[in-house]
Parts: sequence; structure tokens; C-alpha cells
Amino acid sequence: LAVGLGGWFVLGMRGDGGGDVTQSEKAAAASSPPPSRWGTLPAGWKPWQTTAAAPAENGVKTPPGYEGNRSPSCVPDGGALYCAGSALLPERIDATTGRTLWRTDLAPAGVPAERYVTTVLGAHDGVVLVEISVTDESGRGRAQSVSALDAGSGTRLWSHAVRNESLGSVYAAGVTLTQEGDNSTVTVRSARDGSVRRQIPVPSGYDCLPLAVDDRPYAECAAQAENAHDTKFLVVDPADGSARTLPSPAQPRSFVGVRDGRLLFAETDDRPVTNSPDQIYTRIVLVDPRTAERTLVPLPERYRGGTPVLAHDTLYFA
Repeated sequence: LAVGLGGWFVLGMRGDGGGDVTQSEKAAAASSPPPSRWGTLPAGWKPWQTTAAAPAENGVKTPPGYEGNRSPSCVPDGGALYCAGSALLPERIDATTGRTLWRTDLAPAGVPAERYVTTVLGAHDGVVLVEISVTDESGRGRAQSVSALDAGSGTRLWSHAVRNESLGSVYAAGVTLTQEGDNSTVTVRSARDGSVRRQIPVPSGYDCLPLAVDDRPYAECAAQAENAHDTKFLVVDPADGSARTLPSPAQPRSFVGVRDGRLLFAETDDRPVTNSPDQIYTRIVLVDPRTAERTLVPLPERYRGGTPVLAHDTLYFA
């Protein structure tokens, strides 16, 4: 594993967990360029520009008018971009040409554009998952739901309400993780048909945040008590929705990704991890999800601020 921040730094741990790397291995890694971040451009691609309100070829042609901030957030999948945002209806854009292929109308009838926000949770295997949040006329209350769309046509496949106080929903490995009902469970649903695969009990005294990393579902549960830093990390099996619970594997909000089958957490001198500019990262924690065995690895340098990202076996702070 290497750590990159304006250069390459080799972390003193073999990829197979076999101990310290040798000086020759350090020199070889330090002299090797990092993997390219960029893939090959699609055939026929040329620079293009469009707006979130461009006419769609099918589906809802024109979204409701709104003069506020319409900057979309987009998720790529194959040759398409799936976009949503504040006062925006979810849409599919051809990534090669910039054409808006479809726009779907998920907003309740009569709701002004300034009162809803849509978010694309992900797009996989022909299904696009979106979350919509609608505020009431007072601007204080809101209703939230998760909907599945057919990627080809934008047709809604199913929809289900989630808790207004939900910490978020995620889509990974063909399932969604949502918080519903009285918040006593995390609900695992099939992304394609919305059927419930399992309801995972939330540990008593904890709030759980669903996570999706490298197309795998997880949930991090933090203690509700003031000044408490205990966590429970749930590793969810998408096949049947079952979950393995790891008690306090690392600091809250420190999960980055998976390396060689082990969970990787980037920790700081403060807790919980907030990714603030003044926060200093000092170590990583590798956790075996089957045995809960922890390996603590000091970082070769102290990294101030930024967000840790694991890509191509390299830990970046951006």
C-alpha cells in the first residue's frame, strides 16, 4: 500500500500482511509511477455542454421552471450520466453527445420546484436508485422516499418511503439500505423489485449510517450518548441481507475502503473524524471482517486535512 500526497510514500506493511517491506521494495515502489486515474475516452466523444433543463428525447420534456441554483450532481454508468439535484428531476444524459435522453417526474403533483431535492444513489445493472426529499410549505418538515428507475426508459419500477430523520440511503451490490419505520432496523431491499430481503436490528442506543464503498453495503452505528465514541460496524451480505457486527473497529466516520479483504480506516488525533482542514491523519487501521482482528499501521507522515480516498491500492488525501 502506498500513500500519495504530492508524491508516493510506501506504507510499512506488505500487501499480504506479512510484515515490513524491505528497502529494495520501498525503492521500487517509490520509483514507480502511480496508476493512471483516467480511462480511455469513448469512441466519437467530443467536448460538449448542456444544462439540467435541456429538452429530453422522451419522458418529461421540460422540468418545472425555477431560477435558483440548478447545478446537478451526476453519477456515471456505462455510456450515460444520471443526474439530479436541488429543484431538479432525475435525468439520463448521453455521455458521448450530451443529449438529455429522458427526464422522469418524481415530484408530487403541485409541489413547486424549490421545495424538492433529488439525489442519485447509484446506477447498476439497468437500475437507477434515486432519493427525493420534499419540504412542506413552512420549510421545516419534509418527506423522503427512495425510488428505482429503469435505466433505459426512466420508468419508475417501485418507490418506498424512508424516515424523515434518515441519515441517508445507499445502493450497492444490487440492494438498497434504508432507514424506515421507527428507526429500529436498517432495511435491505432488492434494488430491482423493492422486496425486503432483511431488516437488520439497530443496536440499542445507536444511530446507524448506511454506507456504500466499492459497490459493497455497510452501516456504521454511532452511540447516541453525549461524548461517546463507541461504534458498531455492520458488514452486510447482499446475497441474503445478513450482517456481521464488528464492535468499535476504529474511530467514527473513518472508514475508507477495502484492501486485500480487510476494512481500511484512516484515523486522526481527534474523534470523530470530520475531514476538517485542521484535522491531522496519523494512522490507518486494517480490520479482518471475519475475525475482527485489528492491525494498526502508522502513516509515514502526518497528513493535515483533506479527505482520504483508496484507489488502485493507494491511499490519497485530497
